[in-house]
Amino acid sequence: LVKSPGRSARLGRLMIAYSLGGLVAACQWIPFMEFLPWTVRGGGLDPQIALRWSLSWAGLLQLFSPWLYGNPAYGTYYLEEAWWPTAGYIGVIALLAGGIGVIRLRNRTPSAPLLRWLLGVMAAALIMALGRHTPVMRWLVQISPVQLFRYPGVILIGWVFAASALAGMGTSVFIAASKSTTPWRTTAWCAAGFLL
Repeated sequence: LVKSPGRSARLGRLMIAYSLGGLVAACQWIPFMEFLPWTVRGGGLDPQIALRWSLSWAGLLQLFSPWLYGNPAYGTYYLEEAWWPTAGYIGVIALLAGGIGVIRLRNRTPSAPLLRWLLGVMAAALIMALGRHTPVMRWLVQISPVQLFRYPGVILIGWVFAASALAGMGTSVFIAASKSTTPWRTTAWCAAGFLL
């Protein structure tokens, strides 16, 4: 039997992983910090500029239907924010799989902490992507590192990451459940999901 590592051992491994990640990223962040004072963002952006391209409340619906407000390629997109930084659509099937993952795994002890963390990342990314439409980001833009962001909508990438991970968890639940059902039922569910 292999003993499960204690809390301090896990914390130590996490610190080592973060340190190694910081060292690997140093080839980019050290030159970035060196040249930052020479750019437009050197002194921090004006809050109105930093929050200009925020995701709007109406834009949240694009997480479920990307062409709801038109298509920028055809010049029919009519929301005030730019389309590309606020496009967080991962697909209907992935959203359904993520919902299945949340419902089926919320009470399972090994998966519950990861599930809560992913839901927290999704919520934080949405709040920050909403930018000027929430008081949280208007307060955060006063803090120096956040002043460097010009497109709060791109923070939606955190939502995409967490939603994709939840979709993977939901898919694993579906695969485990499909092993105990008939192949025809599994095929029918897959066909229904494909048609969506």
